[in-house]
Amino acid sequence: MKHKKTSIDFYPDNYDILEKSAALKNLSKADIVNRLIETFLLNTEDVEYDLMNFCRQKYDETYEYLKTTDRHSFEFTKLMKEMRNWETMSIFWGYQSEKYLERIISEKYNKTFVKNGVLFSPKDYVFLDEISCKPEDATSIFVVECRNGVKYGVPHYLILNKEPYSSDLTKIIDDDTQSKIYSAIEKVLPNYSEVRRMESEFFAQSDRLRKIKLEDRTEEDIKLNCKLIGYPQFAIFNVVEQNNPFNYNNLTKQYDMPNMAFLKLKR
Repeated sequence: MKHKKTSIDFYPDNYDILEKSAALKNLSKADIVNRLIETFLLNTEDVEYDLMNFCRQKYDETYEYLKTTDRHSFEFTKLMKEMRNWETMSIFWGYQSEKYLERIISEKYNKTFVKNGVLFSPKDYVFLDEISCKPEDATSIFVVECRNGVKYGVPHYLILNKEPYSSDLTKIIDDDTQSKIYSAIEKVLPNYSEVRRMESEFFAQSDRLRKIKLEDRTEEDIKLNCKLIGYPQFAIFNVVEQNNPFNYNNLTKQYDMPNMAFLKLKR
Protein backbone atom coordinates (compact mmCIF):
# COMPACT_ATOMS: atom_id res chain seq x y z
CA MET A 1 0.00 0.00 0.00
CA LYS A 2 1.31 3.43 -0.95
CA HIS A 3 2.01 5.87 1.84
CA LYS A 4 1.36 9.59 1.85
CA LYS A 5 3.59 11.78 3.96
CA THR A 6 2.02 14.83 5.58
CA SER A 7 2.27 16.86 8.76
CA ILE A 8 -0.33 17.07 11.52
CA ASP A 9 -0.65 19.76 14.18
CA PHE A 10 -1.25 17.90 17.47
CA TYR A 11 -2.24 19.35 20.79
CA PRO A 12 0.75 18.71 23.10
CA ASP A 13 -1.22 16.47 25.48
CA ASN A 14 -2.60 14.43 22.59
CA TYR A 15 0.85 13.95 21.12
CA ASP A 16 2.10 12.67 24.48
CA ILE A 17 -0.78 10.18 24.56
CA LEU A 18 0.03 9.10 21.00
CA GLU A 19 3.70 8.51 21.86
CA LYS A 20 2.84 6.47 24.96
CA SER A 21 0.25 4.41 23.08
CA ALA A 22 2.68 3.69 20.23
CA ALA A 23 5.36 2.57 22.67
CA LEU A 24 2.93 0.42 24.64
CA LYS A 25 1.64 -1.35 21.51
CA ASN A 26 5.05 -1.49 19.84
CA LEU A 27 3.71 0.39 16.81
CA SER A 28 4.77 3.52 15.01
CA LYS A 29 2.83 6.72 15.60
CA ALA A 30 1.68 6.59 11.97
CA ASP A 31 0.29 3.08 12.54
CA ILE A 32 -1.68 4.30 15.56
CA VAL A 33 -3.19 7.21 13.61
CA ASN A 34 -4.09 4.97 10.67
CA ARG A 35 -5.71 2.38 12.92
CA LEU A 36 -7.73 5.07 14.68
CA ILE A 37 -9.02 6.30 11.31
CA GLU A 38 -9.85 2.76 10.16
CA THR A 39 -11.58 1.96 13.46
CA PHE A 40 -13.56 5.14 13.99
CA LEU A 41 -14.10 6.76 10.59
CA LEU A 42 -14.86 3.85 8.25
CA ASN A 43 -18.01 2.41 9.86
CA THR A 44 -21.38 1.91 8.19
CA GLU A 45 -24.23 4.21 9.21
CA ASP A 46 -25.93 1.41 11.16
CA VAL A 47 -22.77 0.67 13.16
CA GLU A 48 -22.29 4.38 13.84
CA TYR A 49 -25.89 4.67 14.99
CA ASP A 50 -25.59 1.67 17.32
CA LEU A 51 -22.35 3.04 18.80
CA MET A 52 -24.01 6.43 19.31
CA ASN A 53 -27.00 4.83 21.05
CA PHE A 54 -24.78 2.71 23.29
CA CYS A 55 -22.72 5.75 24.37
CA ARG A 56 -25.86 7.80 24.97
CA GLN A 57 -27.41 5.00 27.01
CA LYS A 58 -24.27 4.83 29.17
CA TYR A 59 -24.39 8.63 29.54
CA ASP A 60 -28.02 8.45 30.72
CA GLU A 61 -27.28 5.58 33.14
CA THR A 62 -24.30 7.45 34.59
CA TYR A 63 -26.37 10.62 34.94
CA GLU A 64 -29.12 8.78 36.83
CA TYR A 65 -26.56 7.21 39.16
CA LEU A 66 -24.84 10.57 39.60
CA LYS A 67 -28.06 12.09 40.97
CA THR A 68 -27.94 9.65 43.90
CA THR A 69 -24.24 10.22 44.67
CA ASP A 70 -22.81 12.56 47.28
CA ARG A 71 -21.45 15.63 45.45
CA HIS A 72 -18.48 15.82 47.80
CA SER A 73 -17.32 12.24 47.21
CA PHE A 74 -14.50 10.93 45.03
CA GLU A 75 -17.06 8.74 43.29
CA PHE A 76 -19.01 11.83 42.18
CA THR A 77 -15.86 13.29 40.54
CA LYS A 78 -15.18 9.95 38.82
CA LEU A 79 -18.76 9.70 37.53
CA MET A 80 -18.67 13.28 36.21
CA LYS A 81 -15.58 12.42 34.16
CA GLU A 82 -17.18 9.23 32.86
CA MET A 83 -20.35 11.10 31.95
CA ARG A 84 -18.36 13.66 29.93
CA ASN A 85 -16.52 10.80 28.20
CA TRP A 86 -19.77 9.13 27.19
CA GLU A 87 -21.22 12.46 26.03
CA THR A 88 -18.14 13.25 23.91
CA MET A 89 -18.26 9.82 22.27
CA SER A 90 -22.00 9.94 21.61
CA ILE A 91 -21.58 13.33 19.93
CA PHE A 92 -18.64 11.99 17.89
CA TRP A 93 -20.86 9.18 16.61
CA GLY A 94 -23.58 11.58 15.54
CA TYR A 95 -25.77 12.45 18.51
CA GLN A 96 -27.36 15.88 17.86
CA SER A 97 -26.47 15.70 14.15
CA GLU A 98 -29.17 16.27 11.53
CA LYS A 99 -28.05 12.97 10.02
CA TYR A 100 -29.71 10.92 12.77
CA LEU A 101 -32.16 13.39 14.30
CA GLU A 102 -35.29 12.11 12.56
CA ARG A 103 -34.33 8.50 13.25
CA ILE A 104 -33.84 9.20 16.97
CA ILE A 105 -37.16 11.03 17.20
CA SER A 106 -39.11 8.32 15.35
CA GLU A 107 -37.65 5.54 17.54
CA LYS A 108 -37.77 7.18 20.96
CA TYR A 109 -40.44 9.90 20.89
CA ASN A 110 -44.18 10.20 20.52
CA LYS A 111 -45.46 13.16 18.54
CA THR A 112 -48.54 15.10 19.72
CA PHE A 113 -49.91 18.07 17.79
CA VAL A 114 -50.88 20.88 20.16
CA LYS A 115 -52.34 24.33 19.54
CA ASN A 116 -49.04 26.15 19.12
CA GLY A 117 -46.86 23.42 17.62
CA VAL A 118 -45.75 19.84 18.17
CA LEU A 119 -44.96 18.13 21.46
CA PHE A 120 -42.24 15.45 21.33
CA SER A 121 -42.26 13.21 24.38
CA PRO A 122 -40.27 10.05 25.22
CA LYS A 123 -42.40 6.97 24.67
CA ASP A 124 -42.40 6.05 28.37
CA TYR A 125 -43.97 9.37 29.43
CA VAL A 126 -47.56 9.08 30.68
CA PHE A 127 -50.33 11.59 29.89
CA LEU A 128 -52.60 12.50 32.80
CA ASP A 129 -55.75 12.58 30.67
CA GLU A 130 -58.02 13.18 33.66
CA ILE A 131 -56.70 16.71 34.19
CA SER A 132 -55.50 17.50 30.67
CA CYS A 133 -57.29 19.50 28.02
CA LYS A 134 -57.57 18.34 24.40
CA PRO A 135 -54.23 18.54 22.54
CA GLU A 136 -55.60 21.02 20.00
CA ASP A 137 -56.44 23.41 22.89
CA ALA A 138 -53.10 23.09 24.74
CA THR A 139 -50.85 26.15 24.83
CA SER A 140 -48.69 25.03 27.76
CA ILE A 141 -47.51 21.59 28.86
CA PHE A 142 -46.24 20.53 32.29
CA VAL A 143 -44.19 17.51 33.20
CA VAL A 144 -44.16 15.96 36.67
CA GLU A 145 -40.82 14.39 37.45
CA CYS A 146 -39.80 12.34 40.46
CA ARG A 147 -36.19 12.51 41.58
CA ASN A 148 -34.81 8.94 41.54
CA GLY A 149 -37.98 8.02 39.67
CA VAL A 150 -36.37 5.05 37.90
CA LYS A 151 -35.41 3.57 41.27
CA TYR A 152 -39.00 3.79 42.56
CA GLY A 153 -40.79 2.94 39.33
CA VAL A 154 -42.25 6.43 38.88
CA PRO A 155 -42.56 7.56 35.24
CA HIS A 156 -42.75 11.13 33.98
CA TYR A 157 -46.29 12.51 33.76
CA LEU A 158 -47.50 15.04 31.18
CA ILE A 159 -50.34 17.53 31.58
CA LEU A 160 -51.79 19.51 28.67
CA ASN A 161 -53.10 22.92 29.72
CA LYS A 162 -55.14 25.73 28.14
CA GLU A 163 -53.41 28.48 30.13
CA PRO A 164 -50.81 30.52 28.18
CA TYR A 165 -47.19 29.55 28.78
CA SER A 166 -45.44 31.29 31.68
CA SER A 167 -41.88 30.75 32.89
CA ASP A 168 -43.26 31.39 36.39
CA LEU A 169 -45.27 28.25 37.11
CA THR A 170 -46.75 29.74 40.28
CA LYS A 171 -48.90 31.94 38.02
CA ILE A 172 -50.54 28.84 36.54
CA ILE A 173 -50.20 26.10 39.15
CA ASP A 174 -51.69 27.09 42.49
CA ASP A 175 -52.17 24.80 45.50
CA ASP A 176 -55.54 23.58 44.22
CA THR A 177 -54.09 22.68 40.81
CA GLN A 178 -51.16 20.87 42.45
CA SER A 179 -53.60 18.91 44.57
CA LYS A 180 -55.51 17.82 41.44
CA ILE A 181 -52.26 16.80 39.72
CA TYR A 182 -51.09 14.60 42.58
CA SER A 183 -54.57 13.18 43.06
CA ALA A 184 -54.53 12.10 39.40
CA ILE A 185 -51.07 10.52 39.84
CA GLU A 186 -52.27 8.65 42.94
CA LYS A 187 -54.92 6.91 40.81
CA VAL A 188 -52.36 5.52 38.34
CA LEU A 189 -49.26 4.96 40.49
CA PRO A 190 -49.58 1.83 42.68
CA ASN A 191 -46.85 2.79 45.18
CA TYR A 192 -47.86 6.46 45.36
CA SER A 193 -48.47 6.46 49.14
CA GLU A 194 -45.04 4.98 49.90
CA VAL A 195 -43.26 7.40 47.55
CA ARG A 196 -45.04 10.37 49.15
CA ARG A 197 -44.24 9.05 52.64
CA MET A 198 -40.55 8.88 51.75
CA GLU A 199 -40.73 12.34 50.19
CA SER A 200 -42.19 13.74 53.43
CA GLU A 201 -39.40 12.06 55.39
CA PHE A 202 -36.86 13.55 52.98
CA PHE A 203 -38.12 17.10 53.61
CA ALA A 204 -38.37 16.63 57.38
CA GLN A 205 -34.89 15.13 57.78
CA SER A 206 -33.30 17.57 55.30
CA ASP A 207 -34.79 20.49 57.21
CA ARG A 208 -33.40 19.08 60.48
CA LEU A 209 -29.92 18.59 58.99
CA ARG A 210 -29.86 22.12 57.55
CA LYS A 211 -30.15 23.50 61.08
CA ILE A 212 -27.00 21.65 62.20
CA LYS A 213 -23.61 23.16 61.40
CA LEU A 214 -21.38 20.86 59.35
CA GLU A 215 -18.76 20.68 62.12
CA ASP A 216 -21.47 19.66 64.62
CA ARG A 217 -22.92 16.80 62.58
CA THR A 218 -22.51 13.29 63.94
CA GLU A 219 -21.49 10.25 61.92
CA GLU A 220 -25.16 9.21 61.91
CA ASP A 221 -26.12 12.63 60.48
CA ILE A 222 -23.58 12.23 57.66
CA LYS A 223 -24.82 8.73 56.85
CA LEU A 224 -28.42 9.97 56.85
CA ASN A 225 -27.53 12.82 54.49
CA CYS A 226 -26.01 10.32 52.03
CA LYS A 227 -29.09 8.12 52.36
CA LEU A 228 -31.48 11.00 51.67
CA ILE A 229 -29.81 11.64 48.29
CA GLY A 230 -31.49 8.46 47.06
CA TYR A 231 -35.00 9.42 48.25
CA PRO A 232 -37.85 10.38 45.89
CA GLN A 233 -38.96 13.96 45.43
CA PHE A 234 -41.66 15.25 43.06
CA ALA A 235 -41.35 18.47 41.05
CA ILE A 236 -43.33 20.11 38.25
CA PHE A 237 -41.65 21.73 35.24
CA ASN A 238 -42.62 23.50 32.05
CA VAL A 239 -42.03 21.67 28.80
CA VAL A 240 -39.95 24.17 26.83
CA GLU A 241 -39.02 24.72 23.22
CA GLN A 242 -36.06 22.69 21.96
CA ASN A 243 -33.90 25.75 21.33
CA ASN A 244 -34.36 27.03 24.85
CA PRO A 245 -31.17 28.42 26.49
CA PHE A 246 -31.57 25.68 29.10
CA ASN A 247 -30.65 23.13 26.41
CA TYR A 248 -27.56 24.92 25.05
CA ASN A 249 -24.51 22.66 25.02
CA ASN A 250 -21.20 24.47 25.44
CA LEU A 251 -19.33 21.41 24.21
CA THR A 252 -21.06 21.23 20.81
CA LYS A 253 -21.94 24.94 20.60
CA GLN A 254 -25.49 24.01 19.64
CA TYR A 255 -28.82 23.16 21.26
CA ASP A 256 -29.21 19.62 22.52
CA MET A 257 -32.21 17.53 21.69
CA PRO A 258 -33.16 16.94 25.32
CA ASN A 259 -33.78 13.49 26.78
CA MET A 260 -36.99 14.97 28.15
CA ALA A 261 -40.10 16.23 26.37
CA PHE A 262 -39.75 19.32 24.19
CA LEU A 263 -41.79 21.55 21.91
CA LYS A 264 -41.35 22.66 18.34
CA LEU A 265 -43.44 25.80 17.99
CA LYS A 266 -45.23 27.03 14.90
CA ARG A 267 -43.45 29.94 13.25
